[in-house]
Amino acid sequence: MLIIANTLEFNGGSTFILRFSRESLNKGERLGVLVLTNKPEVKLLHEIERYADVYFLSDFMNPVFQYFDKTPLVGFLPFNISALAGIFNKHGNKAHVMAVFGLLWLCRFVKLTGRSVQVSVGVYHQNEFMFSGAEYYFAKEGQRLFKQLGQDGAVFYNEANIEAYTRFFNLDFSRASLVPIGIELPSFMGKFTLGDAGARRIVSIGNLLNFKSYNSHIINCMPLLLSIDPAFRYEIYGEGPYDTELRELAAKRGVTEVVEFRGRIPYSQFSSVLEGAFLFVGSGTAIIEAAAVGVPALIGIESTKEAITYGFLSDIEGFSYNELEDGRPLFEMADKIKEILLDEAVWNTVAASCKNKAKTFSITNTVDGFRSHASRLPLMDRDVVAEYSNLHASISLFFCSVMHKLGVNRVFADRRNQGTIR
Repeated sequence: MLIIANTLEFNGGSTFILRFSRESLNKGERLGVLVLTNKPEVKLLHEIERYADVYFLSDFMNPVFQYFDKTPLVGFLPFNISALAGIFNKHGNKAHVMAVFGLLWLCRFVKLTGRSVQVSVGVYHQNEFMFSGAEYYFAKEGQRLFKQLGQDGAVFYNEANIEAYTRFFNLDFSRASLVPIGIELPSFMGKFTLGDAGARRIVSIGNLLNFKSYNSHIINCMPLLLSIDPAFRYEIYGEGPYDTELRELAAKRGVTEVVEFRGRIPYSQFSSVLEGAFLFVGSGTAIIEAAAVGVPALIGIESTKEAITYGFLSDIEGFSYNELEDGRPLFEMADKIKEILLDEAVWNTVAASCKNKAKTFSITNTVDGFRSHASRLPLMDRDVVAEYSNLHASISLFFCSVMHKLGVNRVFADRRNQGTIR
């Protein structure tokens, strides 16, 4: 199988590729990873290359076009068709697409070569394909292709997105593949915890993006927590466009001395950062990995304006925890923190329960789910791609970029900040 990824920058999708590739190799299959933009996190790239064959699209292009290899436009430019056809042959003519631009590129490849490719499309963020205001041609085509591949082509990582996509696309996704967004369970699973009930370190790890609103919520909670115990500290690990706004919020709330911005850390240091932590707050795969090492993991629901949560990872059923859903019980984040603060026995129970819940997200279950789904993957063929125009798509992307730069229309770029579309 060939994974088509937008980037290998440090994010949840790239670390997932590492875990997925390693587990697939353990099961006897060496994957391919075709990366559209050439701006990888070097250490992560080298680690993935131990378990998978990594290709960058720019390596199959005339050098004159490589100037664009760090932008989404790279997927719309000329490339060496025969060389890339050989890559598909090597990896069984099966592709797994991780985002809109990868799906559009694959559509273009199929149209140029006339071949048929078995394909699955992963929903790695709720609004990657499900977003309003898709007036640009390339965005409309991304949604059309996703819908046309149907439920056999979709891979979901939680139940909430299946329900939301069913409503949004008016399409039955009940037979779609549902797998956990898998993690590798630590070797000491079940033996002890890296957390510390007596510490007052709250930790978050992840890129600093607007839709990850939990960072601002915890900063807003800090004055209350400090009034209970002045030893509290909030450590934020990550980088991103939300950094400045978070620092300004910490200053406004008067907590700059206890909110520490630690920057990005290598993925290999994830567990060591959590040693001695009282609490982890986050979303994505980071919260699962924190739970797996026995740190109480408080869910940061994405794109929320208030400091609300479903509770700890152990409080949820199934795999849904990132998105705000109607009808689910909600709690104040501060109340949940006080719950484990005031009774060490409660802290220990929550830590153990979070660790146990993390087992259901094992990457072994993820890879097994992909393999069982492989026999019914749909074909992307000439009929599916017939109406697609690469020229029209590239022009619309350029126009979208100009509108974004001018601040006129940022709907597509900000699609992940839309919250759950109902």
